[in-house]
Amino acid sequence: MTTRKIALGLLALSLAFLTLSGMARAADRVALVVGNTAYLHVTPLENPARDAALVTDALAAQGFEVTVLIDGDLAAMTEALTAFRDRASAAEIALFYFAGHGVETWGRPYLIPVDASPASAADLPGMAPDLATVLDHLSGASRLRMVVIDAARVDPFPAPEEGAPPAVPAQPPGENVLILFSTAPGFAALDGPDGGNSPFAEAFAAALAGPPLALDAFVDEVRRETVRRTEGQGVPWFSSTVIGGEIVLNPHGAAQ
Repeated sequence: MTTRKIALGLLALSLAFLTLSGMARAADRVALVVGNTAYLHVTPLENPARDAALVTDALAAQGFEVTVLIDGDLAAMTEALTAFRDRASAAEIALFYFAGHGVETWGRPYLIPVDASPASAADLPGMAPDLATVLDHLSGASRLRMVVIDAARVDPFPAPEEGAPPAVPAQPPGENVLILFSTAPGFAALDGPDGGNSPFAEAFAAALAGPPLALDAFVDEVRRETVRRTEGQGVPWFSSTVIGGEIVLNPHGAAQ
């Protein structure tokens, strides 16, 4: 299996936007799915576009209205998030899914657009959205804000030199937030076999298609299945401020 590690370089463009309607009203549950594969200045990846298609179909089957962005540069990702803010504000559940290159530095996860070329950690804020930015664009959802990241959480940059900007403390994400990573801090995410899907994307889609589960049980199922598919090499991590298990992501999942 290849790994989703950042490799350093320079910029470009490429974008594909489309919207799929799910079974529920748009005001109920909405999702933005990003799959970045064709990187211009870092190592291209084989599978994120396929992962995005797999997850999109699985979410649409559960009543999500899904917007898909393939190979988004910074401008396209920013535009997609801005448009998604309004849809999230009218929704009960807003979900963001990212597959591609990621970097976690100064305690912040960044989602790398296809045109990014950071030479140092100081370049990242101007080249890539971070987790806090994504959460801010989901803030209007009334019941659940969920961010799912299938990307590396490594820091490829040397320690900041004296005088470099200090790490900014993470802000509390607020209530009803669930963040699910495909891997632990400091680890790369497994991309899966060429021409296939990442083990995490397969586990996430399989859980959506499976028996309806309360949110905490759903996350446990994704984690267990990812560990099984990776033979213990990939262990998803999560953080949650959701209280109560009444939210069900997959109400139309197959009966047991």
